[in-house]
Amino acid sequence: MSPKPIAVVTSVRTLAEARAIACAVVERGLAACAQICAIESFYQWKGQMHNEQEHRILFKTTATRYPAIEAAIAG
Repeated sequence: MSPKPIAVVTSVRTLAEARAIACAVVERGLAACAQICAIESFYQWKGQMHNEQEHRILFKTTATRYPAIEAAIAG
């Protein structure tokens, strides 16, 4: 039985940070691919509305690799 494919998504503030995380995860063989795109986020924080530019990273991987990817993202 082959491993179950999954997508793991996270977001970070800067393109440089997104590129560093994406490269580290793919180089370590934890994901087959990482895709980065610019996004605009709206969220409530401490009772106030915020609007920020961020970068989303989508990793294409398998369920068995998820714990290692989570640890790599958490740094």
